[in-house]
Amino acid sequence: MSAKAVDPNGRGQAEPGGAPSSRSRPPLAFAVYLLLVLAVVVFDALDGGLTASGLGGAAVWATLALGVFWRLRSAWIVLIVVVHCGSVVFLSSRGDGWQAAFNLVLIGLLVSRPTRNYVTRNENRPQSR
Repeated sequence: MSAKAVDPNGRGQAEPGGAPSSRSRPPLAFAVYLLLVLAVVVFDALDGGLTASGLGGAAVWATLALGVFWRLRSAWIVLIVVVHCGSVVFLSSRGDGWQAAFNLVLIGLLVSRPTRNYVTRNENRPQSR
């Protein structure tokens, strides 16, 4: 086995073609999503203080985001449908258009092809070329 076929970090198994699996690294779209939501949580904490509802929302979001990181399809679906689509409906009804649009951007990052493939990929099934 060549040195290229082994993951230097030991995170992923080498695939038959010699490239390490993508299991160890989430896509850039998900990383951007995490950074944007983290920036909103920090800005909200600095602007309005650490409220119980803000901390509760951040804990729910962090749990679901961790589920997406672990490739749990149910956490990904709940994050998209319940959290962000629900936010779009709620914020649109209140007249907060820019916040609803921001949630639409977050939905776009979550349903983008790289993130969707990362979450829905079945590691037990052989990859087609």
